[in-house]
Amino acid sequence: MAILVTCPGCYQRFKVSDQFAGKSGPCPKCKKIIKIPDKSEEVVIEAPPSGPTDSSGRPVLEPLKRTEAKVTSVGIVAIVGICLLIPIVALIIGQTVDLNAEASTRYLVLTIGSLLLGPPVAVAGYTFLRDQELEPYRGLALWIRAGICGVAHASLWLAYWWVCRTLFGTSTPELFYMVFIIPLMVAGGALGSFAAMELEWTSASLHYGMYLVITIVMRLIMGLGAFGPKG
Repeated sequence: MAILVTCPGCYQRFKVSDQFAGKSGPCPKCKKIIKIPDKSEEVVIEAPPSGPTDSSGRPVLEPLKRTEAKVTSVGIVAIVGICLLIPIVALIIGQTVDLNAEASTRYLVLTIGSLLLGPPVAVAGYTFLRDQELEPYRGLALWIRAGICGVAHASLWLAYWWVCRTLFGTSTPELFYMVFIIPLMVAGGALGSFAAMELEWTSASLHYGMYLVITIVMRLIMGLGAFGPKG
């Protein structure tokens, strides 16, 4: 281990091998003979302990230990499985149920699907978008928050359908109105992710955006429009 030396003549700082500790030699710059400090002369400065200490100056509280939460292979398999299952279920529904024939059947299937899809998508998004510096939610606490987040996200679809049917008389208003409706949905969904999953606002927006994209893809696979059929 090297020893840091400062020449008292020219104040040049340099390092020498610890094998020269306690010996004398010329400064490489000004050639003044200087003595290399011995290892026993080194001063080690320790940071003062934070928090209460005992009579010996030792801390009486144990430091907090944060367990690093990593995406495990089981978690990756589960997320991939969900991503594969979603289009398969949507395709089966689209092939077995005529969603365009009966409006009540369509809204019932889409409402149930939106509610069931919310929690697993919320958990999957949280796994990648959460703040890595904070202790993550796990187990039951995570699924409760994901359930609340899923209900909030599904409620935005219900609100969208109600507003469109009430104001425009159709499930798919003109593009001009969608320019205003979609940002409002994203803002509302981000608010739900922000409150339920405690994500940063940008991450919360991406969190809801993932749910919105998945539900739109499901609608397209089932033979519906991205935001609903006409009528």
